[in-house]
Amino acid sequence: MTIYINHWVNCRLKIVYSGENPNAWIVEYHENGNWKRYNVTSLIRLNFWKKKKVLYKQNKIFLSENELACNSKS
Repeated sequence: MTIYINHWVNCRLKIVYSGENPNAWIVEYHENGNWKRYNVTSLIRLNFWKKKKVLYKQNKIFLSENELACNSKS
């Protein structure tokens, strides 16, 4: 699924750690001022007693008018 928002695709990857080990990866997109969950991949968390930490990785991609025209036809 591709999401287009006002010529910008603003996405981020939310990585959830339990202690030093990552155990969940969540792809989120920004729409109408809010971050919305798109997809989740996770592992069974065996060390649930360890401190939880969240790290965000983010990018912005500008779409040209040609790319928008091509994508709107499909």
